[in-house]
Amino acid sequence: AIQNDAISLYDKYISLEATEKIRLSEDIRVRIEGNICSEDGRILPDCFKEAQEFSFNKMERIFPYFLCSEMYSNYQVDILTSTRISVADILYNEMAMFYFMEFMEQENALNYLQFWQTSENFRQQLVTAKETGKYCASEAQDDAMIIYNKYFSLQATKSLGIDDIVRFEIENNICQESGPTVDCFKTPQKYTYFMIEEVFLPSFLHSSLYFKYLSELVNSSQRMSDIIAGVKLIIMEGSDEDDEELEAISLQAIGRRVADISDVAPNLVENNKNNAVEGSAKIEPSAAEATLHRPLSFGYVDEYGRFVTEAEPEPGLKKKPGWGC
Repeated sequence: AIQNDAISLYDKYISLEATEKIRLSEDIRVRIEGNICSEDGRILPDCFKEAQEFSFNKMERIFPYFLCSEMYSNYQVDILTSTRISVADILYNEMAMFYFMEFMEQENALNYLQFWQTSENFRQQLVTAKETGKYCASEAQDDAMIIYNKYFSLQATKSLGIDDIVRFEIENNICQESGPTVDCFKTPQKYTYFMIEEVFLPSFLHSSLYFKYLSELVNSSQRMSDIIAGVKLIIMEGSDEDDEELEAISLQAIGRRVADISDVAPNLVENNKNNAVEGSAKIEPSAAEATLHRPLSFGYVDEYGRFVTEAEPEPGLKKKPGWGC
């Protein structure tokens, strides 16, 4: 049965007569054919690995252009006009995140959002450091204390207004001989997330800022569609002989067209910022707070389709991987 499935995949995507052909090189095709037609009849788990890598690389190169497409804008509109919008739908969307930050600033509650992201970044880095063996208790403790001093100490500059019981819990979690626990900020994290999800998000979704954002998103989708109209992605089409050349020409054409939208795409978020603060005091965030304008995926896809991490700790935290000693 497994061999039949492998042959079926080969016939559909890889063979010379494939109905939905992936344009692999002849060398790769022959190697895959050998993988599924071995003399002993065994099928290796990675028999299609080269074809998988080839297809994934194609998708990685195409993905940045999808992010500039009308389809992606329409997807965002569908998500953000659904009957049930979650915090993640806002936090993982750069434009929506900025409008939400502006709303939280107006509500004098931006510190909730800032603490949640800062503590989540800290938790993730702590987990990574311990998993990779790069954990240093003293440095992790120093970093945790920076967060504590900013949000929980009696002299906190951005106090969350927690009671003494929670404060003592946090202090105990941080001041362990082995260093702070991974969930040292767990209780205030739950509290701030609850406040964001149950109190501030519903109000935001009925605010003028949110409707202005949706209007701008719809308008930008139409502008993007008008600009890139006529550019067709033909990577999977064309002649067999000139497939690689055809792909390069196609990507160059799309790249030129994406460059043509420089008056729209690169300044889109900046324009939204200007619109969002129109008639009100504009926020001038610190360098650390500026990281909150980014989606909480802690990274982005660059122009080559590669994922680049953007996770940064609170200002003052040491910028090195995993608190290595």
